[in-house]
Amino acid sequence: MPTMYRIGCLRDDVIFLIFLYQRYIYPTDYKRVNEFGTTGEMHTGTAESDVANGGTTTSVEEVAGPDETTKDKDTQDKKND
Repeated sequence: MPTMYRIGCLRDDVIFLIFLYQRYIYPTDYKRVNEFGTTGEMHTGTAESDVANGGTTTSVEEVAGPDETTKDKDTQDKKND
């Protein structure tokens, strides 16, 4: 086995260990909003309510209600122009 290949594999192993260490010391922030405008708390909250409601599901659109009102206002403003 060539020496450069061994060095490359060692480098990959070290980077992977750094990744595991950082994942361990920096936990996931479920309060942070993702690109879709939802948080991890919303998803875990609906899962808990599913069990409490007997299996009924709540969609993300139902949880994020205020966004729909702004969309309605925008369409009304366009109609008025």
